[in-house]
Amino acid sequence: MSLSPGWRRLLRLSFGRRSVERDVDEELAFHLAMREEKLRLLGVEPDEAHAQAHERFGDPYKFRDECISIGRQYQREVRVMEWIESVAADLRYALRTLRRMPVFTFVATITLALGIGATSAMFTLVNSILLRPLPYPESDRLVRLIQSYPEKGLDTWGISQENIVMYRDGATDFESFAAYQSAGMTMRSSAGPIRVSGSRVTADFFKVLRVNPSIGRPFTREEDVPGPVTVVILSHGFWQTQFGGNPQVLGTTIDFDGQPVRVIGVMPQGFGFPRADVKFCIPMGLYRNRTFGFQNAGIGRLKPGVSLDHVHTQTTTIM
Repeated sequence: MSLSPGWRRLLRLSFGRRSVERDVDEELAFHLAMREEKLRLLGVEPDEAHAQAHERFGDPYKFRDECISIGRQYQREVRVMEWIESVAADLRYALRTLRRMPVFTFVATITLALGIGATSAMFTLVNSILLRPLPYPESDRLVRLIQSYPEKGLDTWGISQENIVMYRDGATDFESFAAYQSAGMTMRSSAGPIRVSGSRVTADFFKVLRVNPSIGRPFTREEDVPGPVTVVILSHGFWQTQFGGNPQVLGTTIDFDGQPVRVIGVMPQGFGFPRADVKFCIPMGLYRNRTFGFQNAGIGRLKPGVSLDHVHTQTTTIM
């Protein structure tokens, strides 16, 4: 059975070369032997001929190292050139084959494009969720709290406002605990009403993330109570586009759903939790005894040294 050219080339590259060190040693030994032979023919005693040959030749170890270095460099260059030539030959063969089978070429190209696109999308997702840490201080201590409702066959279930207070005040494994939910508001502007998306958050939300407004202040618990919304914190991008980045925006009153709301802060550039398109945050208006409405998401910051298993046990006991 004969080997294909590709296999022969691989075997030749891997096993077909002599050792550079052996070649150099043989070459040096040959030259020294020739010098000794010439001196003996001139009547010099064998021992003296050996000594004179080495003396005239110089330091053989120095020459050996230089020759080995040159030989290895040459071998590297030869390997690179052979590799380039083999790749070029393979490419020429592949192109000839593809030209003879256009349908196969089209299907293979589409398959490769879809595969590369799917792989890139998956890596982007994994990188943003699993590999790259969240952009918050000590983000490895941030956890999402999700309840379950096995009686209804639900593995994941939101938390009510009563649950928020239970975990916030009763779970000692949390350094701080907060909750949030999506919110949509209609804002009256000079260009007319615009619909903007944001979040309703509890007062400790920014404490959990350890991110405070770059201008102004976060909410207080006194502002996170039932009743009309009176204060708002803007995202950096929304502040730039709608208010021109005016540093005097604090204290400005804007119209949200027909109600006057006072701006008390602007978040740092790049902040967007839980989504990048969040334009504002307003207080949730926490009812301590509201047992319905499970659309809230819980987020907590664990105390140093607390494990997930321990906080899971504690929150389950509280529930």
